[in-house]
Amino acid sequence: MPDSPVTRLFRSQGKRVRSFLRRRLRSHEDAQDATQNVFLGLLRRENAGALEENPRSYMIKAAYNAATDVQRARISHQVDDHCTLDDNIAGNERTEASEIVYWREGLRLFVTALNELPDLTQQVFVLYHVEGLSHTTIAQTLNLSVRSVERHMARAIAHCQDRLKDYLR
Repeated sequence: MPDSPVTRLFRSQGKRVRSFLRRRLRSHEDAQDATQNVFLGLLRRENAGALEENPRSYMIKAAYNAATDVQRARISHQVDDHCTLDDNIAGNERTEASEIVYWREGLRLFVTALNELPDLTQQVFVLYHVEGLSHTTIAQTLNLSVRSVERHMARAIAHCQDRLKDYLR
């Protein structure tokens, strides 16, 4: 029985995908899991008869998406590790309910504005402001030029300022 396209792709590109994800995610375990998810997705598409004519292009896109998903999950878990806005506010008994509502709404609008950005721009913004990486490190991590990182940062900041300008008056 001949090998399926996904099997051939896994044999020829599996190590490269895992290596890419290991560099991108800086974690052997996360890279292993993400690589498995990439090829399981390909296999599911193949079994459903929905595999594209060029499965390699789907594999590349799936690898980038898998890395982004893992990074978003990390950020989500980091947020869970920090104290909540309510914890900070509870420490100040004089804080009024209207102020709590105001800042919650501002945070919601800010998150909405970030979610409107392209994935790469979001990723650059989060790596800088949440992970604390420098523009140079972000450029190396994402295989971009430093100037591209600066453009993504400028785009994210301008977009958020524009979306929140009426709110922050």
